[in-house]
Amino acid sequence: MHGGQGAVHGGQKERSAVERVAATVGTLSVTGVTGVTGRAVVVVDDVVATGVTMAEAVRAVRAAGGRVVRCVAVASVDD
Repeated sequence: MHGGQGAVHGGQKERSAVERVAATVGTLSVTGVTGVTGRAVVVVDDVVATGVTMAEAVRAVRAAGGRVVRCVAVASVDD
């Protein structure tokens, strides 16, 4: 998974949920991986606050032809 310009990085805690969505949508893509088409994929995120990064990762995997079978997070936070 690759984050392009404006990808989600430090400073997310200071942003509102709306700002996080605006900063994240369209920033991830699947690169450097062959054979994603038709494969089962597990998306893993370290912390889920709004869920927008997880949703963007799912979108990117699907756009590359993969099939997301699970989404897993190590932690979640109240926003």
